[in-house]
Amino acid sequence: MNTLESVKALCQKRDRRARELRGEGKKIIGYLSAYLPKEIINAAGCVPYRILGDPNEPITDGDNFLEQACCPFVRSCFDIGVKGRLDFLDGFVAPHYCHNIEGVYDIWTYNIKTDFSHFIDVPHTIHPSCHEFLKEELAMFKDKIGEFAGVAISNQKISESILQYNENRDLFRQMYELRKQDPPLLSGSEVIEIIVAGSSMPVEEYSALLKGCIEEATTRTKRPERKGARVMVMGSGLDNPAFIELIEQCGANVVIDDLSVGTRGQWHDVEITQDPLDGLATMYLEKFPCSRNCRSSGLPPETRQDDLRARFGHILDFAHDFDVAGVIVYTLRYCDPIQYDVPDIEDYLREAGLPVLSVEDDYFMSGQGKLRTMIEAFLEMIER
Repeated sequence: MNTLESVKALCQKRDRRARELRGEGKKIIGYLSAYLPKEIINAAGCVPYRILGDPNEPITDGDNFLEQACCPFVRSCFDIGVKGRLDFLDGFVAPHYCHNIEGVYDIWTYNIKTDFSHFIDVPHTIHPSCHEFLKEELAMFKDKIGEFAGVAISNQKISESILQYNENRDLFRQMYELRKQDPPLLSGSEVIEIIVAGSSMPVEEYSALLKGCIEEATTRTKRPERKGARVMVMGSGLDNPAFIELIEQCGANVVIDDLSVGTRGQWHDVEITQDPLDGLATMYLEKFPCSRNCRSSGLPPETRQDDLRARFGHILDFAHDFDVAGVIVYTLRYCDPIQYDVPDIEDYLREAGLPVLSVEDDYFMSGQGKLRTMIEAFLEMIER
């Protein structure tokens, strides 16, 4: 089995490696959202495991505890938890990403028992005082998980962990560079599969997986076909390769993204600082472009264009760097942060000459026929 084929198997059975490692005595710490500092979990000698939902599993048991007017991604994650599918986790950590994750934390820890649990209050505003606040939150988390793991987490251990993750991010960017070619050497659905698989294993194994995928993508003879348009996908809660595959089936090459599982948390390195918590606080507060953060250009007086550039300029930069002809904005139902931003995103990109298609989904692609019709019509428009 080649590397890319093994990735598919890992995606289909994400918990397999984590269960093996737990059997070997490793502590597995599940976390919600990319805003969680994996570097600290790794420095404690534990394995970070990103909790994702299951688009193929109907929500049943979880709806006994959560309202249906709640983020379907969060509901799906909770549902597989109460069904016992996360019974290999030794700990559960959640950051204050949004009100849905904040609200589910107490319900989760009460109904899905683990030996360790912790909530990290991540500020929503970028300001020096917020940096200091987050640094204190990370210091508290470091002490708590160190106590749980039975180790003293030194600054040196955190710095070494940061270097491991920075190496991983460098490989991640190398993988994305392969998508600048026309046609791309890796399809969009393949990339999402690699990311989903990698988020369920230790960082050193993920880096080895990336190296193998990069080597195979550059040497294989059967590569992705050149499609009619190069598109970017952005939005919330999208970890399902099937949606990206649907876009590619409709006749496009998905070559770049602005997604939580994609570029948002993995595009920028953590700065090496004397106190490594400073570098982590800067990374997870300032280098993580997301609708849940209130960003400002810092220019007085601030114009609307200044504001839009500060919030969404990275999206336009990606579109130019990867030669994108259109952008598909994917939003989950009840995801307030991204839905509030969608009108401004559309205005900003269209003013820059980029066509935009906004779609709302329930995470399970239950309206796949409707999605296909919308995507095909959008691609036909931008290919004229």
